[in-house]
Amino acid sequence: MVKLTEGHVAGSQPMRAPRGAAISCKGWEQEAALRMLLNGLDPEVAEVPEDIVGSRGPSKPARDGKSMQAMIAALQSLKNDETLVVQGSEVSAILHTHVFFPRVLIMNASSAGWVYTGIQAFLEGAYAAFDAAARAHFQGSLAGKLAACAGMDARGGALALGATLHGAAFLGIDADTERIKRRVKAGYCDVMVNDLDEALRILKNAVRKREAASVGLAANGAVAFAELARRGVVPDLLAGRTVHTEAIAVLEKMGAWRLDSSAGASEDRHPFFWAALSGEPADIYRADALLLEMFPRDEMLRRWLPLVRKRARFEGLPARVCRLGFGERRAFALALNDLAARGELKAPMALGHGEAGELPDQLDAVAGGTKEMAKHIERVFGDDPGSAIVRRGSHSETIGFVR
Repeated sequence: MVKLTEGHVAGSQPMRAPRGAAISCKGWEQEAALRMLLNGLDPEVAEVPEDIVGSRGPSKPARDGKSMQAMIAALQSLKNDETLVVQGSEVSAILHTHVFFPRVLIMNASSAGWVYTGIQAFLEGAYAAFDAAARAHFQGSLAGKLAACAGMDARGGALALGATLHGAAFLGIDADTERIKRRVKAGYCDVMVNDLDEALRILKNAVRKREAASVGLAANGAVAFAELARRGVVPDLLAGRTVHTEAIAVLEKMGAWRLDSSAGASEDRHPFFWAALSGEPADIYRADALLLEMFPRDEMLRRWLPLVRKRARFEGLPARVCRLGFGERRAFALALNDLAARGELKAPMALGHGEAGELPDQLDAVAGGTKEMAKHIERVFGDDPGSAIVRRGSHSETIGFVR
């Protein structure tokens, strides 16, 4: 049984999602919810795990350690025809529903904290954004170009990798040295420096040689961008949530382009995620192969997936996020369920999606190889457009029919 200790809440004892084929819940849907919830507390995934437990923010899954333990206990006791209702980041009720009703309902809050996969959630979007920028402004190549970004959090780390995968030089600026160290240790950024002159020496050399390079500069973003503008050093691209200062406006007037982070997003292509509940990268690699087999004409997928497989390191439960169209999500989810049925996965996959242009925030189904799971996948992903309309209409309430 999983139990949250004071050490977990304080951050002195790391929390990780269970791995493998043995479960502590009464079914794989409950187990998937439990493992994804705990995955968000994994130090590899969460920047500050203790803040996720104690925060009252709308995207945080639990109000405090006591509330988190109550959620864990509720999931472990939840029957296959019951639904856990979470309201205000606390357990509100356990209702008798039916097997095809959601196992968890999050009311008056976001469920993003239950399915967060860290940097893995940003990789495809970052790659697609730089790809679109290269096509729109630089004749299809970012070799010899410089991109700059304020912030080296998970999004910034994904941008650093996305830029270098396109051959660009990348400058990520963050006052938090621990963030930069995380990105360097995980291989998303090449090196950390404390001096702008040193950063520019490395990057100018990379630009001159048309080589990919990424540097994390430990500095105040507003100050560093002001200095870039003063020196007349103009990045070709300003990426991420770049600080809005007078210096940024000056750099844009001098010719810097803003990276469009929504590039490639459309109403019919939503972020779709799958996470290996086994904890085994091999399950994700098998899913990668399946994806390429099923969608051989998807040019972005054929270029992005081999690169990210080679360069990106899994953090927490191995996972992928990829934008797929309506019908594609359903077909791929059913195919994953077939893989599980044939014994080609070491444990089921958790499946979910988000709205167009957003991160995944819904845990929709589990691909575990049973006919019941296939039927559930059919029901869930067959109603994608309708569910999106309902969600856009009201973000503050969840309505369900209870038997």
